[in-house]
Amino acid sequence: MSGAISRMWCWLSGFKVRLIVLLGVALTAYWYWPVSPSRRFQAAWSAVLRNDLATVRNDLDYFRRSPLQQPQRRVLEAALLLRAKRYDDALNLLSKTKPEGEIRWALLQVVGESLYWKHQTADSERLFHMLVKERPEDAAPHSWLGALYYDMGHIAAARVELQRAIELNPNDARPHRLLSQIESSSDNYPLAIHHYREILRLSPGEQNQRFAEELGELLIKVQDFVAAKEAVLQIQPPTATSLALLGECEWSLGRKEHAAESVADALRLDPTHVRAGLLKADWAVEAKKPADAIQLLKRILQVSPYESPGWYQLARAQQMLGAREQSEEAMKAFEESQALHQKFGELQSKVRANPEDIVAREQMVELALKLGKPEVAEFWRRAAIAWRNRASNSSEQTAQPKHE
Repeated sequence: MSGAISRMWCWLSGFKVRLIVLLGVALTAYWYWPVSPSRRFQAAWSAVLRNDLATVRNDLDYFRRSPLQQPQRRVLEAALLLRAKRYDDALNLLSKTKPEGEIRWALLQVVGESLYWKHQTADSERLFHMLVKERPEDAAPHSWLGALYYDMGHIAAARVELQRAIELNPNDARPHRLLSQIESSSDNYPLAIHHYREILRLSPGEQNQRFAEELGELLIKVQDFVAAKEAVLQIQPPTATSLALLGECEWSLGRKEHAAESVADALRLDPTHVRAGLLKADWAVEAKKPADAIQLLKRILQVSPYESPGWYQLARAQQMLGAREQSEEAMKAFEESQALHQKFGELQSKVRANPEDIVAREQMVELALKLGKPEVAEFWRRAAIAWRNRASNSSEQTAQPKHE
């Protein structure tokens, strides 16, 4: 009996050894077995999407060495060219590559983005709609269509696409960035505040400083001064704008000494900061110190001549000093400035009612430049170009149409 047990133990021990050896072989194979080209490409494309360009460059070495992987190489190289803003080079590289197999969606995505940045509106719109049809659960084409319609000033269509992008990918801050601008310019402040908060939650960091400032401005507009103060205090180091906003919050919360300190700090950073200057001038007028207000307002209006509140405050201050003629001149400038702002608002309403009104857009460009708002002018200039290109549908031949 004992001999049988001994032989059994020997057999079991041998089995254990064989099992351990087999497991070792399997693990070795698992770690050293070459990754399939398909998996390598998907990993590299994921790196493109998260803007990890160093990883993409490293992965490219593999595809350059493999003669069978040249379509994958071209797509990845074109993605790098796109990120470098070399849109024509990206399109030329892909011009002889068929959008088929595992590279199809990535190739069309690169082509669509390149066309978007080249303002080839009709082609990029058509291509992104194709991607939406082929991959309805993918957020990226919806997001790009939203950006395209936003650039065109086609706000209703932009809202639809951007909301769909958020539904499909709730962790992407980019659609919220455009929606925050849309809702803010539409005076839909509660919804705009929601989108600003989502931006800061999903992508915290120094790059979102502007959005934190704009969130503070909106919270002040809805008179939520406590929340506005919390928002701008997150901006580190403080900016002239965040300090001016903080000063406005402190003043509204009854902490006038702290408010004055914040605004003084803002003006030390930027002596011609409009918001800080207007606040200090307003407080000077309230304190019956019109001479101080006039000195500050003249400096601001020299930099920003169509700042309506500045002219109004200047008229008040001149009136307090008994300078009737100067007060009337300032009030006239205020009314002229108000008229220009009103005209701009009317054009904006006209465009929203009829997105294809290119003439109104071009008038908005001229008016925005006159009002000293170059960023606004650039936005409406791009919108006019986008609609003209869409209407003409006369774009250059690209890689995508060749292989449809």
